[in-house]
Order: sequence, then C-alpha cells, then structure tokens
Amino acid sequence: MRGLQSKARSTARPGIKTSRTPSRTAWATGALLLIGLAQPARADFIYSYTGNSFSYRGTGPDVTNVSGYLDVTYSLAANTTYDLTPNTVGGVLNYDFTDGRTTWNLANYDSSIPSPETISSAFSVTTDANGQIASWNLNIYSSSGAITTCDGSACEAYYSTTNSALDDTNVFFNYDAYNFNSPGTWTETSVPEPATLTMFGLSMAGLGLVRRRKGKSSAVRDD
Repeated sequence: MRGLQSKARSTARPGIKTSRTPSRTAWATGALLLIGLAQPARADFIYSYTGNSFSYRGTGPDVTNVSGYLDVTYSLAANTTYDLTPNTVGGVLNYDFTDGRTTWNLANYDSSIPSPETISSAFSVTTDANGQIASWNLNIYSSSGAITTCDGSACEAYYSTTNSALDDTNVFFNYDAYNFNSPGTWTETSVPEPATLTMFGLSMAGLGLVRRRKGKSSAVRDD
C-alpha cells in the first residue's frame, strides 16, 4: 500500500498545477453565452421608400423626390392593414423622410394639424400576399411643413382627389413640390439588434481568451 502511494506521488511533477477547476475566464465566457441564449431574439425591420422625381418643384433643384424609411420591431404580415402612428402600440420605432432638402423624423414629429393644413397626419400601410407594402398613406407633419406619399384607394379617399398616387412636400410659406400617379417602391431589410451583436462579440472574445490560456498551459506542461 505504501509503495502504491509513493508511486502515485512520484507521478506529480513539481511546479505544475494538476487541478481541473475551470478558470475564471471560462466561467465568464459560459455565463455570457448563457445570457445571450436567454435573451429573446429581436431585429428591427426597415421598410424603405424611394419615390420618383417630382414633376413640379416650387423652388430649387435640391428638392428632388420623397424618400425615407419606417422602422418597426416586427415583420409586417401578409394582407394586413397597419396603423403605424408613432408613440402608439404597434407604431413605428423610428422614421426618417426627406424631399432632398428638408427632413421629417421622430425628433420633429408633430401629431397635431399645423396651420394652414386641414388633414390629419397618417401612418397607414397595407401589405400584399407576400407581406410587402402594396398601398400606403403617409402624411407626416413637423412644425415647419408636411411630407406626403400615398398610393391606392386610401389616397383618393383621404385627400379627396382623383389621383391614385401622390408624392408631395410642402414647407409652409417657403416651397412645395409634387408628382401625381407615379408611385415609388418599397424594400424591406432586417437589422439585428445591436445588443445581440455586442453579446456575440463578447462571447467570441471570451472563447479566444480561453484558447490562448489553454495553449500557454500546454506549453508549460511540455517544457
């Protein structure tokens, strides 16, 4: 028995730790991975609009066309009409539209009907069988003006017009521009949540540290 104990002791090399306890880095990496897996996956869905050139420009060549995007936290379902009014349940998380000179976004959003306008703001879209925006009515106000894009029957009813499509900008007492019956196009992109990307990056960095430490430990044992 004493001989077996002496033999067991003789196999341990001085100066080398034989403990198999995971390093702090390994524990931290595991915790980050578990936290990342526990977080619900979320992505922002960006619906971008590009309008055709204005047929009439009240002033200046820099007033070009209506373009911009709607940012929502869910993918639009097929054959559904949505009210995406900001600061409401299901509304846009963010938006940004421009006529080439002036910008309308959440920072300057005006939910009222500023004078001299008489029509309320609108953030309505309707999807087709593929979940793509097929008709829409956006009438967005800031304190300085309005930007509008619409297409379909909602456009005719809302603005009491015989035109089935309208892109229009009106900066009060300054300039206006428009085109009729020439609707633009929508595209959809999905953007991962920044926090998810950060967590993934931290996890990968932690795994890299673990591998480097293992490499150093192997080198010490081989010496």
